[in-house]
Amino acid sequence: MILLAFTLGVFFSSLCYSKIKSNYGLHVGFTKNEKAISTSHFTPQLFNTYHTYNKKSYAMPLGGIDALFCYKHWFLTTSLEYSSLKSFHKSYDEHGFYYNENGQTITKLYYQDYSLKQTYHKINLPLEVGFQFLNSRKLKPTIFLGFSVSYLAKGEIEEIMNFQDPFTKEVTQKKMNINAFSHEDNYIAQSRFNEQFIVGLGVNFNDNLALKIFTRKGGSLIVYGNSNPNQYFMNSYIIQQVEYGVSLSYWLKRHIK
Repeated sequence: MILLAFTLGVFFSSLCYSKIKSNYGLHVGFTKNEKAISTSHFTPQLFNTYHTYNKKSYAMPLGGIDALFCYKHWFLTTSLEYSSLKSFHKSYDEHGFYYNENGQTITKLYYQDYSLKQTYHKINLPLEVGFQFLNSRKLKPTIFLGFSVSYLAKGEIEEIMNFQDPFTKEVTQKKMNINAFSHEDNYIAQSRFNEQFIVGLGVNFNDNLALKIFTRKGGSLIVYGNSNPNQYFMNSYIIQQVEYGVSLSYWLKRHIK
């Protein structure tokens, strides 16, 4: 679909150059896909049980090359773009229990923590159609929507679990690394292709710079667990594909009214 639109754009711009104008350039920016969360809970009635949970939000880079086709106030943009997604969750739990030692009842405390990191690298082919509200050379607000097809070039999942022995206080660590596209350990791999819808606002400056803010929303990336689940680790891994981004484009030649 995107390649067809690109081909048609080039074809019609060559045939009707007096009406459809073309431009080429590049863009850089970043996206964020999750909101940072930090919570904690303390229950002194239950052996001073303490729980914390943290979810980090990462600003991940994006960049690509663009082709632009304009007709009066309407425009079409298509790109070849690199971007990435990253998700990190961590929880910490401290527990206790009563223990009889030399005739005395004491409380034994111990902790366990768990962390999950998921990283995906993507090659995107977004197609955006938009409208430019003003014809001023210096400032042109725009609105656009579109669709993006992505190829997931690489996907990595890392889980770490730490256990503390309540008696010796020694800590045991269990770690698992999973390739999101491998069928190792009977995991059902994530598909390498996915889609996202795009909506955004922008403004063009001086005919060769464009600043955009946008959101891209698609289905979750999921790796399903195996048939013999490990008792310590999760059996499925999910990362939401709701991205909020900012990008700056530079066009190689001036926009033509």
